[in-house]
Amino acid sequence: MAVDEYDASERFSSCKAFTPKDQKSCGSCYAFAAAAVYSARLCAQTGGQFNIDLSPQQIVSCNSNDGCSGGNAIDTFEQMYTSGRVPGWCMPYLAKDVGGGGPACSDVCSLGPDYSVKASSLGVIQDNVRQIQSEILSNGPVFAAFWVYSDFMAYTGGVYSASKEALAQGKTGGHAVMMVGWGTDKETGQDYWLLQNSWSEKWGDKGRFKIKRGVDECGIESLG
Repeated sequence: MAVDEYDASERFSSCKAFTPKDQKSCGSCYAFAAAAVYSARLCAQTGGQFNIDLSPQQIVSCNSNDGCSGGNAIDTFEQMYTSGRVPGWCMPYLAKDVGGGGPACSDVCSLGPDYSVKASSLGVIQDNVRQIQSEILSNGPVFAAFWVYSDFMAYTGGVYSASKEALAQGKTGGHAVMMVGWGTDKETGQDYWLLQNSWSEKWGDKGRFKIKRGVDECGIESLG
């Protein structure tokens, strides 16, 4: 049974992965979300022994299909399972893919001690609120994707749901983030998911946001 309120970043407050990063002008949200999820789980499940930020740049550089133009979550996590992922300081983020002058794909670290980590298993969570909560509570944050509407860009706080005007205008694209917890707004009684974005700590609520839970708002429960 899931608890009423949970925030993985409070439970594992020393883990570096819970500091929101900035993807800048590169469409690399998938890389930042995947790297953050993997880093957070690695830190949480080793009791902080491996408290590192894995490299989003490596994921971008090794994504031959999309790079800075988006990416596929399944392909990204399959790479984490089959190939080593290096720490961020091994391959610093340049907000460029290989075609745009970024570093070539590599599974090894050339700037320091040569080590990398691999995922021990892969899994897809069904679009069920309880299953998502159980996974986060038991194993750590999860990768989440959703449709973006124009009013999301201006989010500054509260529980987000796309306005009628924004819905009428249509989607502006898709986005990937790290889901870290859930709760219920004390003023409105609205259930929400708590997520970490990759648009810097200056965006939203210190780099994070809340979105309606239980109604598949913007596809948050079915796309990820």
